[in-house]
Amino acid sequence: MSERDVNKEYKISDEMWKQMEPLLPPEIPTSSDGRPRMDDQRAMEGILDLDPDEIRDELRKLSKKKRDSIAKEARKAKEHLLKMIKMS
Repeated sequence: MSERDVNKEYKISDEMWKQMEPLLPPEIPTSSDGRPRMDDQRAMEGILDLDPDEIRDELRKLSKKKRDSIAKEARKAKEHLLKMIKMS
């Protein structure tokens, strides 16, 4: 994810993040080599702010069955998260 600003529509408030964070799987410890882990809240904001055209280009490389499955699950996940954000 680039360092660009996330669309304000997809910013996750600290209050909402306190509700979302416990739903995430625990962080898996890794060696100290490599790039530091990105902040989970910032990563989630980036996921919500993804450009559908960029996703579509990547999905075109996959089989139709796999594309359909991924798209369906992604739509459900995004809708659920946006509902949670709007409720905060």
